[in-house]
Amino acid sequence: MRITSSILRQTYPSVSDRYQLYEGLFSEQDITTQRYDVFISHSYYDKEDAARLGQLFEDEGYIPFIDWQKTDLQDRSKMDADRAKVLRQVLKNCRFLVFIATSNSEESVWCPWELGIVDASTNGKCFIMPPLDDYLDSDDYKENEYLGIYKELSFDSKFGFLVGNIPLEDIISPSNPKDLVQKMFNRIQFM
Repeated sequence: MRITSSILRQTYPSVSDRYQLYEGLFSEQDITTQRYDVFISHSYYDKEDAARLGQLFEDEGYIPFIDWQKTDLQDRSKMDADRAKVLRQVLKNCRFLVFIATSNSEESVWCPWELGIVDASTNGKCFIMPPLDDYLDSDDYKENEYLGIYKELSFDSKFGFLVGNIPLEDIISPSNPKDLVQKMFNRIQFM
């Protein structure tokens, strides 16, 4: 099932406190030495959906990184070469990236840069979350030449995140696996 804004809002009606905006809570050294499972690449205009998606990844046992989550990287007016280096190091510390394909992210100058960094450092472990904008044609993003080369990520209530018909955890296992016995039981029962 494709994840839309309305589905995320139904699942997570209020964004958890841990995903509220805050500036500079951790030092740049803290975030550049930590490992993350997934970098959620998105437009700042879609930050609430990114926060909800981060919570969904966390519920599935993955450690998400959202650029404004722990730092003041969301203030693009403060972005300079030093901050870009920090962001690049964080991106390299992520095991994969999910690009939230919206009209906002496609027009962003940062989102394609983030996608390129992780694509190069993880040998292509980047996925496209189909458009969260409920008003967009679900395949519009494929017309963008660089987005069309990545596989779609979807979500299934029994199996969690899927890449095609393959569970994401079969490709990239979560750092904090939760309910693996239940997930395995669901898979066997479904077969």
